[in-house]
Amino acid sequence: MFGIARRGAAFLVRQHGQLQGELLGAPIRQGVTRSGTVSEQAMLVYDPCSGEALPLRRLTLALKEPTRDGDTALHLLTNVPAQEARARPLVGVYGKRWTIETAFLELTTTLSCEIRTLGGCPRISTSDPLSCGYACGSYIQMAIILDIIPLCQARVASQEV
Repeated sequence: MFGIARRGAAFLVRQHGQLQGELLGAPIRQGVTRSGTVSEQAMLVYDPCSGEALPLRRLTLALKEPTRDGDTALHLLTNVPAQEARARPLVGVYGKRWTIETAFLELTTTLSCEIRTLGGCPRISTSDPLSCGYACGSYIQMAIILDIIPLCQARVASQEV
């Protein structure tokens, strides 16, 4: 984050437990999304190397439903000024990223298109571009089918009444 900010670029990242900072003031409610309630709070994060303070916006999405890991809130950190982007749209952008990552997780586990290297190192993709294209096309088809099933079930249920 510090290197990105020093270069004048913007970021939006999830705050994980190891990244601590100093919260400033009280959280301010910014609205509601389909996933939950959004609030914003100022925060200072300190560079562990230089001790430099980086002022950030901490966006919190209090979730209506917990994540698959049991989290009831997501904390996002950004250096995008409030006058350039409000909290709710930023949370929405992060949600789209989350959807894409979930799709890739489903693709890689379902199609077994990654292997573990020796010594527990990071996974290496064994997919070629053509296989990746087929995988993405298959995922889109699966997503469409999974979206249609509840609609069909509702239609059948309404016809049975």
